[in-house]
Amino acid sequence: GYAEIDDDSPDQILYAALPPVELPALLTELGRREGLALIAFDKTNLPPESLPFVLSPTEAKGLDFHSVCIVNGGALLRSVSGERAHTGINAPATALAKRLAIDQLRVAISRPAERLLWVDTAPDPETVKQVSWLLRATGELGLRPVTAEALRASLDEEELALEERIQRCQRDARQLVPVKPDLAWSRAHQAVALLGTPGDVSAVVDTQAREAAHLTLAEVCFLLGVRKKTLSPELGHPDLFEEGARAARSAGSMLWASAMAAIGRAAQGAGAGGRNRGAGAVESGAAARRDLPAR
Repeated sequence: GYAEIDDDSPDQILYAALPPVELPALLTELGRREGLALIAFDKTNLPPESLPFVLSPTEAKGLDFHSVCIVNGGALLRSVSGERAHTGINAPATALAKRLAIDQLRVAISRPAERLLWVDTAPDPETVKQVSWLLRATGELGLRPVTAEALRASLDEEELALEERIQRCQRDARQLVPVKPDLAWSRAHQAVALLGTPGDVSAVVDTQAREAAHLTLAEVCFLLGVRKKTLSPELGHPDLFEEGARAARSAGSMLWASAMAAIGRAAQGAGAGGRNRGAGAVESGAAARRDLPAR
């Protein structure tokens, strides 16, 4: 195995994926935050203006920070997670390189006491999948990446009460669907991530709050799917209907989950007419649920 997030992991883990053009401004902002260290495994392609703020794993070893942002760690993770056996004259060198890479990952991941940020630029879907799996919470399938804008919003809201942060994420997610699909999807996922893992000391225990966050994610995924909104490739090409169905199941809405799963299957086939009729029915149901009085 390679580096893993263990029981001593930071309280908060955020994963952002963004186009390269957005990296300089983000690194400049993060580099100015008190108590936050930037760590990169390869500084070659980083913006020159960010280099004074960026540490290598060797430079960071033995140091402790409140927060750490790992920059473009996905490429290194891919280099150590291959399944192919290494044989021949280069096998020892390759094995040594992988061990060194694993050590670098472990050093970087273990530096923060409270918050770990992981930022990748233009990751391909397989990189997103592997990083999501590495950063996932116990019992989860993966930690979905968010946009740089969503990352900034999360950091700006860190002083708010947890309940208010979750509600803000949900509100943003719903209203941004027509105009900023990436941010809507990101904020919906942030609301669910803020709930925490059931059973953890810091997890939200209010059943209605947990249900509302998962239903928001289900609704956002569904609306993006039926409206054929395309998310940026950096976010890993998620199956919106599958994600929506999974969120609906987490909220206990099995009928809605089944409907979304069926629509998703139809969307992948030729049954466009049936898909649109089914989508209209589910969308009407989602709208009707929003009009119900709060419990």
